[in-house]
Amino acid sequence: MTEGPAYTFTAHMVPLGLSCYQKIIFPKRYHHSVFIAFHGLWNRSIPIGYKVTRLKLDSMGNIISHEDFINVWFNKDCSPSGSPVDIKYSPEGDLYLVDDFLGVVYKLNTH
Repeated sequence: MTEGPAYTFTAHMVPLGLSCYQKIIFPKRYHHSVFIAFHGLWNRSIPIGYKVTRLKLDSMGNIISHEDFINVWFNKDCSPSGSPVDIKYSPEGDLYLVDDFLGVVYKLNTH
């Protein structure tokens, strides 16, 4: 028996990293979330990806909603200004995002 996908996204968005967040540093609304870093694809008429998406899970691990968590990597001319590669959390619960366009690591804060 085959099951359908748990979550779908537009082709060529390139999901390179994800993190299942269950720590307690972020506000409670972010607990039981999956964060996906979409690298993006620049050689289209309209670039896609270049964002971090949050999947909200119920207590059984089922996806109940999704939203753009970070979606700011475009200049006014629609060219990319950053490109998320991976997202991980530290043992303390801090969430870090790697951007290979700028060569930086961001420490994410929701406060």
